[in-house]
Amino acid sequence: MAQLKEKVALVAGGTGGIGEAIARKLAEEGARVYLGGRNPGKTATAAAALGAVPVRLDVGSAVDWKAAVASIETQEGRLDVLVNAQGETLLAPFEEATLDQFRQMMALNAESVFLGAQAALPLMRKSGPGSIINIGSVIQARPNSSLAGYGASKAAMTALSKSLALHCAETGSGIRVNVIHPAGILTPMLDRAIHDMDVPYDEGRAMWEATHPLGRFGTPEEIASAALYFASDLSGFTTGTELYVDGGAAIRS
Repeated sequence: MAQLKEKVALVAGGTGGIGEAIARKLAEEGARVYLGGRNPGKTATAAAALGAVPVRLDVGSAVDWKAAVASIETQEGRLDVLVNAQGETLLAPFEEATLDQFRQMMALNAESVFLGAQAALPLMRKSGPGSIINIGSVIQARPNSSLAGYGASKAAMTALSKSLALHCAETGSGIRVNVIHPAGILTPMLDRAIHDMDVPYDEGRAMWEATHPLGRFGTPEEIASAALYFASDLSGFTTGTELYVDGGAAIRS
């Protein structure tokens, strides 16, 4: 039986990688999925392949967030699941990173979650019990000196998610808020990062995979399965949690 039948979901950052896999999984499980992206052509193409509905969404824009939610309310009258899968890494040695780069990471990975929640909560509250799923990173628990802005932004997003979970619980909204922390997930973005290493591709990939105790990269589909748990009623008593889907990377000393 489809676990998300008659539910409506908005996936921000769903045009590729982890976000696209989550959108596909939610659609397969019966949800009506809206795919948010800032590039109209790319968003429309990705949505068509998934049987989803494209919606214009620059996650750094409060105006876009409000317009996207208003469109969903007009067409569906409800919103049950919000997934914040947007994200970007910026690799730079600490002393070479600029303030603008740091702010860029905070805006994309943390401020966008704040904006999305403020826009979506009124409709989600009217829709009944719902779920907000935010994609974090193992880097917020295992800092990297060349990913200071990225790690800080994901840590900020995690703290924000827990505050939001408390707010939703204390106001009796029935909305749950949880965070999934991936480690190395084999997406086009990660593949490009391996190619950019100063070693042959196969050597670089082996080095990176070895940082995971399970000895391999994860797949977007494995993150999507975790998202399905949080989106479904199976996690009805779970809020304010962090789930590491990271091949054991967070526990490696």
